[in-house]
Amino acid sequence: MWGLHGLLLKPFASANDLADFYGVDEAIFPPVLERLAESGWVGLRTGALQGWVLLPEGLARHDQLVADELAASGSRSRIEDCYHRFGVLNPRLLDLCTRWQVHDGGDGGISLNTHEDPVHDKRLIDELGRLDEQVQPVCHELGLCLKRYAHYSSRLTGALKLVKDGVVEWFAGATIASYHTVWFELHTDLLATLGLDRATETAKATRCGTSTSWG
Repeated sequence: MWGLHGLLLKPFASANDLADFYGVDEAIFPPVLERLAESGWVGLRTGALQGWVLLPEGLARHDQLVADELAASGSRSRIEDCYHRFGVLNPRLLDLCTRWQVHDGGDGGISLNTHEDPVHDKRLIDELGRLDEQVQPVCHELGLCLKRYAHYSSRLTGALKLVKDGVVEWFAGATIASYHTVWFELHTDLLATLGLDRATETAKATRCGTSTSWG
């Protein structure tokens, strides 16, 4: 299942991308992807966006495997609780990322954050650290429910450390495993595990009067 699930979280990934994502030897995934392709579940795309992607039959197979895994674990209620706890934190992460990328100069003007104001950046990094302290117990609980969740805690911690070390891209960079990227993948994973989609989630959030722009 991990090959299918990896491509759900990281579409247009290479075999090496998936190996890095799971922290395994890069030789593992090429034969896995070839077998999945022979089954008609994944395909290799070329062009502007290149890499392996889930095909409709693969997505259906993935969804069934995830549902079976969840049922076998007996942990649905615990994961639902984690999902709701994550949902409370999610708008804060999105707000932080916006303020990290766009700087309010205090005079009504808004500009891209050039990271030339260390006081501003430190304040946001401190906020991110406090948010991380709150999401880590959620990650820990998820890892106890399903083994494939175990890597989120260390990946978030690693990204935060790089941000604190001054590598600003690791806050919200889109092309690396930044804090926001890993957070987005965790969110996607939770939706897939519980058989939800973003449209359904957004509709529920709208009815409840909460934020609809989850990460």
